Amino acid sequence: SSQWHQLSDAANSALSRWIGSVNYGYFQQLVDLLARMLKLPDEERQQLEARRDFWANYSDRIQRIRLLLPQSSITALGYQLQINVDLLIEDTSETTEICIFDFGHSYLLEFLRGTGGETRLVPKKPSIDLLLFGSNKLSVKQLRRLGDEVHDHVFLWQISCERWLNPRKIRPNTGIEYFKGLPKYQGKYNPDRGLPLPSEKEQKERDAQLKQWQRNMEKLQREVK
Repeated sequence: SSQWHQLSDAANSALSRWIGSVNYGYFQQLVDLLARMLKLPDEERQQLEARRDFWANYSDRIQRIRLLLPQSSITALGYQLQINVDLLIEDTSETTEICIFDFGHSYLLEFLRGTGGETRLVPKKPSIDLLLFGSNKLSVKQLRRLGDEVHDHVFLWQISCERWLNPRKIRPNTGIEYFKGLPKYQGKYNPDRGLPLPSEKEQKERDAQLKQWQRNMEKLQREVK
């Protein structure tokens, strides 16, 4: 890293893309294993795969990654687990796996399963960095206490999440024309306008599901305080 400044802009950009691709590859491998090895309901498995596909559109931006798994998931994956993961200390929360993405100026915590199943954005500072990438005693409740900015994973969450991330300086890979994981009519991406807005009918369905998710999150937040 001490020689990073000696690279040309083109070389720097290429190296960043390579690092991001490697980091995303670990996330992809984990999700594929969870979807295949855990006995999940179809809806939960599809949600996992939707997360995998969504973050593929941001793979170039991932500077570091940390994968946290409860012991039950580590045991279930067994010898098939060929990537580096860390133990997530289990508390009274629902079972979930958590992925920590480092986007350079902020951290994104992806809760892969459970009632919340949320994405949390955490500002970057040294004490948080030490906690997220140095502590070996992280738990679900501890991580939920860190981030006030939270996004859902209910109907059409991808479109909403892209618009949520953009002003927070987390933008899709350069050159993206269609978002992976969305049908073409929903996934056509414009760097200036983002993804197409849902139809009125789609937005009403999303709003209805979002109200229930918000009630669930309020309950979870009370439990971690």
